[in-house]
Amino acid sequence: MKLKSMAVVSLLVLCCGVASGQTYSLSFGSGACEYETFTVTGSVAAGTDFLTGCGSSFNGVLVGFAADLPASGGPVTGKVVIFADNNLDASASSYTGCQIILVTKTKPSSKKYGWADYLSCGDGVSHLLHYGYLTARGASQATGGNRSIGPIADWIKKRP
Repeated sequence: MKLKSMAVVSLLVLCCGVASGQTYSLSFGSGACEYETFTVTGSVAAGTDFLTGCGSSFNGVLVGFAADLPASGGPVTGKVVIFADNNLDASASSYTGCQIILVTKTKPSSKKYGWADYLSCGDGVSHLLHYGYLTARGASQATGGNRSIGPIADWIKKRP
């Protein structure tokens, strides 16, 4: 192989390695019907919030950024990924006017909280909805955590 061809091949391998990211698949507690799968590339993250196992007709879309949250009173801090998650619209099968912000770790733990949901409905205020532990997708250890947002979506649909 010529030196020039070798340089081009090396550059392509390097670029593809940088462009690919780390993929995670995590459950919101043992026995949870909902789980997340996402990829982090550099500081940008995207993925899917799988809701169909909970009876929803649609899955949610995740888009966000990797961050380092200081200990500021929230249940999940440190190295996290912060996502806009349209799971309320997906669960309600319509536009709700509200937004979930999902803060999630990338490693399961039964000792530290691994995810938290915040809700805002255009009033300029975010509300901590719930939080819990993460398990590896398919793990069977009992670590708790219920991220069911169906009742919230129903409540939002009935708002005036």
